[in-house]
Amino acid sequence: MASTKSRRIWPRASLAIVLLAAGSPGIAADPAPIPAAGQAAAPADLRLALLAIRINGIDQPDPVWVLYDADALYVTGDAARAWRLVLKEDDTRLFEGETYLRLDTAEGLVAGLDDATQTLSITAPAALFMPSSALLSGRTDGPMTRSGIGGFLNYDLSAQTASGASSLDGLFELGAFSGAGTMGTGFIAGTGNSGDGRRSLVRLDTNWTIDDPARLRSLRIGDGVTRGSTGTGALRFAGLQLATNFATQPGYLTMALPTLNGSAAVPSVVDLYVNNILQNRQSVASGPFALTDVPVVNGSGDIQLVVRDALGRETRVTQSYYAAPQILRRGLHDFSYEIGVLRRNFTRASFDYGTPILSATHRYGVTERLTVEAHGETTRKMQATSMQVSALWPAVGIFSLSAAGSHSDRGGG
Repeated sequence: MASTKSRRIWPRASLAIVLLAAGSPGIAADPAPIPAAGQAAAPADLRLALLAIRINGIDQPDPVWVLYDADALYVTGDAARAWRLVLKEDDTRLFEGETYLRLDTAEGLVAGLDDATQTLSITAPAALFMPSSALLSGRTDGPMTRSGIGGFLNYDLSAQTASGASSLDGLFELGAFSGAGTMGTGFIAGTGNSGDGRRSLVRLDTNWTIDDPARLRSLRIGDGVTRGSTGTGALRFAGLQLATNFATQPGYLTMALPTLNGSAAVPSVVDLYVNNILQNRQSVASGPFALTDVPVVNGSGDIQLVVRDALGRETRVTQSYYAAPQILRRGLHDFSYEIGVLRRNFTRASFDYGTPILSATHRYGVTERLTVEAHGETTRKMQATSMQVSALWPAVGIFSLSAAGSHSDRGGG
C-alpha cells in the first residue's frame, strides 16, 4: 500500500515545500502580468493550485486556488473573508490579475499540505477570525401605524351599606383619540355615606397628550404630575409637560443588560443559563463572539455560558451580574420639563389652582454602569435643586451619592 506523505508549513519557516510536480493538473505556470502600484509581482517560481481546504479539522465546502512557492502560501482576499480569517495586507502578490494575501505568516497559524489528497489543512486560533455578535433581547422595531379615530370609557363602581347608611361611588375616565393625540378627563362621583342622599362630582385630571414614539417622548397639555427627585416630591399642576415616555415603544429596554464575551476555534453551539435556567441557544461561527443584552431579572444572579463544538468539547464560563432599572444605558436620556400652575385640593375640588411653577428633571447614562441626574424647580416662594450620581458595582449592588438644597420664605436648607 502506498504511503501518504504530509508536509507542514510553519510561520516564517524556510523549509522547502514540494506541492506538485511541474506540469501536473491544477498548476498554472504562466508568467504574471505587471503589478499595480504597491503590489509585488509574483516571482517566476510561484505556482497556482486548486486545493481542498480544512480549517481546524472542519472541511470547507469549496476548493480554493492557492498560490505557493518554496516557503510561502497565498490566498485571495475573497477566500480569507469566506473563512472569516483576518490576514495582514502588507505582504501581497499579484498573479493573473488577482491579488493574493500571504497566509502562513499570520500569528499562531499553522498550515500543512497533504500531497496525496491535495488538501491544505489550516490550524488557526480563535483570535484570527472575525468577531461576531448576537443581540438576545429579541426587540425589533416594527412599522408604525397611524392611529385611527375612537373613544373609550373606563369605570370602577363601589357600593356599600353599613349601620343603616349606604353609598354608591364611582371612578370614571372618558376619552377620545385620533392621529392628533388623545384627549381624556377623569372624575369621581358618588352619593356619599351620610344617608341623606347628597351627591358629589369632582373632576380629576383633564389633558391632551401627543405621543412621539420615534423620539420616545410625549407632550401633555393640561393636568399632570411633575417628576420628583432627591429631596423633592412629585407635584400636581396644570400646564405643559414634555417628557420621555418609553412606553410608546413597548419592550424598549432602558437599563443596561449584561454582555458576555467568548471565543470558538470552530463553529459551535452556545447555551446560555441565567440562574441555572436555560434562556437561549445560539450557533456561533469560528472566532471571538459577544452575546449582548442578555435577558436577566432585576437584582443579582449568575450567568453561565457553555460553548460546545462539533466534537463535543465544552468550555464553561460563569459570571455574576446585578441588573437595576435605575441605571440607564450608555447615552440614553430620560427627562421631564414642566411649566404651569400648582393644583391644590386634588380629589376635593375641581378647579383649585394657585402658584406658578417651573420644574426640570434630566437623567443621563454616562456609561453602562454610571447614571447622573439633575433636578430643579421654582415657584414664587420656594426654589429647590438636587443632583445624584448612581453607580453599578456588578455582583454587589448600586451606590448612590446625592446632594440637595432649597430656599423659601422660611429660610434655606
